[in-house]
Amino acid sequence: MSNKEAMDDIIDGLFQGNKDSIAQLQLIVQEARLAFKAKEYDKALKYFQSLSTYDKNHIGYLFSVGLCYQTLGKFDLAIQMFTKVIEQMQDNTKKSEISYQLAHAYYQRGMSHYSLSHATLAKKDFLTALQSKFLDKDLQKGIELH
Repeated sequence: MSNKEAMDDIIDGLFQGNKDSIAQLQLIVQEARLAFKAKEYDKALKYFQSLSTYDKNHIGYLFSVGLCYQTLGKFDLAIQMFTKVIEQMQDNTKKSEISYQLAHAYYQRGMSHYSLSHATLAKKDFLTALQSKFLDKDLQKGIELH
C-alpha cells in the first residue's frame, strides 16, 4: 500500500469517527515533526504534504510545507505556500493587528524572495512583518540584517 493509499484510509476513518485513524493522524504529525527536526526535509515534506491534503486550510501544515520547500531551496514553491498561509490568516486577522504567525509567514516569504534576489518583494514582506507587535527579537534582527 502506498503512502497516499494509507493516508486515504486514515482520512476515510476520520470521517467515520474511527479512533484508530485519529491516533494514526497524530502519529503522522509526530513523524513529520521528527523528520523536520532530524533535517530529513524531503521526508518531512512528504508527511506535511499528505497532512495538508487532508486539511487544506490547516495553517500549520501549509506553513511547514513552505518551510520544507524553503530549506530545500525550492523558493518559488515556498513563496506559494507562504502566500496561501498569509491569505488564509488575513481573513481572520484585523488589519490593524498582525499576529505573530502572520508576521512569521511574511518574514519567511520575504526570505524566499530574498533568496531569489527579489529585493523589492522581500523588503515589502519584511516591512509588513515588522508592523507586528508580536514579532520576536530574533526575527527583527534577521530583518535588519537584510
